[in-house]
Amino acid sequence: MLMPVLISAIAHDWVKVNHGYAEDTFKAALFQFKIYENPSVSEHMQVKQQELMMMAMQQNPMMGMGMGGGMGGAAMPPGGMPF
Repeated sequence: MLMPVLISAIAHDWVKVNHGYAEDTFKAALFQFKIYENPSVSEHMQVKQQELMMMAMQQNPMMGMGMGGGMGGAAMPPGGMPF
């Protein structure tokens, strides 16, 4: 369950570095425009999260064992990213 939080933190850092928006401003915009209620955005985020998990598991195969032997613990919670 830590992976969604880490991905969220990386995303916020990327937005700050590349666009200059503070995390609070970025999060407020996500909620104001209800971006994670869009089914295609939610699906895209889940696919990207799984891709990141696969990359992480290639770097550290033991990581998958800590999540019950698979990616089940890394699934995005209903409704999108938990920010």
